[in-house]
Amino acid sequence: MSDVVHVEVRSETCMASGYCIRHAPKVFSADESGWVTLLDAEPRGQTVQVLKAAGMCPVAAIDVFDADGNQL
Repeated sequence: MSDVVHVEVRSETCMASGYCIRHAPKVFSADESGWVTLLDAEPRGQTVQVLKAAGMCPVAAIDVFDADGNQL
């Protein structure tokens, strides 16, 4: 699996569950209202954490792509 992935967050879909922040705090954060913010769209060495965060998102607001642009 690649060391670098590209992450996109659909903030309009986010329900502020916080799963992403708990699983990948170096990649995701929250604004003052609790909505997700993306700290690093191309995190290095965080692939496992990002995929877990995306998988745990109850509204599937996180998309993860490999280096070739394929959605993971």
